Amino acid sequence: GFGGKYGVQTDRKDKSAGTFDDMQDVSASKKPEKEIAKGQAGNIKARFEKMGAQDSEEATRRAEDEKRRREAREKKEREEQLQRQREQEEKEAEEEARRLREQEEEGAQERRQKEQEEMEAEEQLRRQREEEEREEEERRHRELEEREEEERERRQRDRDAEEQQRREEEEREAEERRRMEKEEREAEEQRQREEEREAEEQKRREEEEMEAERQKQEEMESQQHQQEEPQEDQAYSNVEVTDKYQDEIYDDATGAAGAAEEHPAEGGVRAKALYDYQANGDDELSFDPDDIIENIETVDEGWWIGEFQGKRGLFPSNYVEII
Repeated sequence: GFGGKYGVQTDRKDKSAGTFDDMQDVSASKKPEKEIAKGQAGNIKARFEKMGAQDSEEATRRAEDEKRRREAREKKEREEQLQRQREQEEKEAEEEARRLREQEEEGAQERRQKEQEEMEAEEQLRRQREEEEREEEERRHRELEEREEEERERRQRDRDAEEQQRREEEEREAEERRRMEKEEREAEEQRQREEEREAEEQKRREEEEMEAERQKQEEMESQQHQQEEPQEDQAYSNVEVTDKYQDEIYDDATGAAGAAEEHPAEGGVRAKALYDYQANGDDELSFDPDDIIENIETVDEGWWIGEFQGKRGLFPSNYVEII
């Protein structure tokens, strides 16, 4: 605390240490008592001077000790300051090295990031090129498929048109065949009806001839009976009654034959088709409007069986009418 090359450091003074002024004040403050004998004054003075010298030496010694302590403390402080300075420099050097390492790491990271970005950009560009190539390939494939589909549709349309034309030709041929068959059937039916009329006319003439013959026979028998004896009149009447009964039987048979000819029995019933019907099975008939079905029999309600074009089979009764 007494200075030196750093000057007086008041904040580092030893509060318990005294100064030279303090020592002089002490020596000066001590005064001999008035009651001491004059003869002893010299001894006391010598003693006090000795004490003052001792105090001065003690003060000097303490001052030297304090100076040594202060120098040691200042040396220690300088060493500590140097140590702190070295530590600070080392710390700053480490901080600088760390900062450099961080900069290098940041630079390396930036380079890696840049490389990564470049790689990603290249990868994206590659994927984009691949996507474009794939889209182009798909487009070409779609165009090829569309062309193939158009070609298939065109061929299908041509086949459908050919098939339609073929079906129309077949339908025209079938229609022509049906028309010719119908004309043939109508001609055959006309011929059959003419034959039937001729047969009926022939039968009627035969019946008229038979009737004339019978009437002639009756007239002859009547004349013969008129010439016979009266007793025979009763017998003749009986014979006449018998003949009359026979004539009635004959007339009944003739009428029944005519009715059978006009309206045949169940096996000879004929019908004309009103609508077109296509068979749904091998046991059914197919026919067109105005076709004639013969030898019709009833087998069930709504279903008949008959013959047409040499085949016998079932058909619905509401598709025809009896003729």
